[in-house]
Amino acid sequence: MVLVDNKIFFIQLEGDLGLSELQALQQELAVGFDAFGEWEQMTLDLFNAGSLCSAAFGYIKYLFKVCEDRGCQFMVIGCSDETLSRLKLFRLNEQFPIGINKSSAELAAEKK
Repeated sequence: MVLVDNKIFFIQLEGDLGLSELQALQQELAVGFDAFGEWEQMTLDLFNAGSLCSAAFGYIKYLFKVCEDRGCQFMVIGCSDETLSRLKLFRLNEQFPIGINKSSAELAAEKK
């Protein structure tokens, strides 16, 4: 699900994110990020996500770079322990805030 509300670009993933699901997400976002209106923050919600393929972690980094280029904030919320450990393995936790929920991610962002 992709939603823009109150200047927050919200992406909620559900189920496993294998290559075919990743391609579907990429196609959904291929219209361009401006097509979704004005936004200042992107939140990727993984609470209902299952396992993520390796390419999904590259795409998460790409989403972060899109936000960085636009001068917007990026955060990931709702990570499983497995996903969090893989984000840390790729050192993505050093580049953007990761939290259990939006509040904890915002607190992590303030510490950076």
